[in-house]
Amino acid sequence: MSVELFEEWIKEIDLKFSFQKKKIALIVDNCSAYPNLQKLDWVELIFLPPNTTSITQPMDQGVIRSLKAKYRSLAVKKEIAALEKENKMLKFSILTAMFMRTKAWIPFQIKPS
Repeated sequence: MSVELFEEWIKEIDLKFSFQKKKIALIVDNCSAYPNLQKLDWVELIFLPPNTTSITQPMDQGVIRSLKAKYRSLAVKKEIAALEKENKMLKFSILTAMFMRTKAWIPFQIKPS
């Protein structure tokens, strides 16, 4: 999200609600891409305090913790396999890390029955 994109989106929302003659409050986190726009007539931006994501979005915290645990488990297994096979530490490339992250995420996806 960029400052320009956010401003454009908020101004469109403000225009939409001006036609409906409805005032709204939009709660946003404290991302640096969210400027404090003063010239909005129909939208009021309410900024959350910094460092409150774990309180306001506890689901994120649990999912991220589980994903990291699965990723670390895969990394350790890969290291052990390399040590047993070649008796040396494995060097991870960014591509390898991306594939492992994808593999760690797959158990969280909904599987068709």
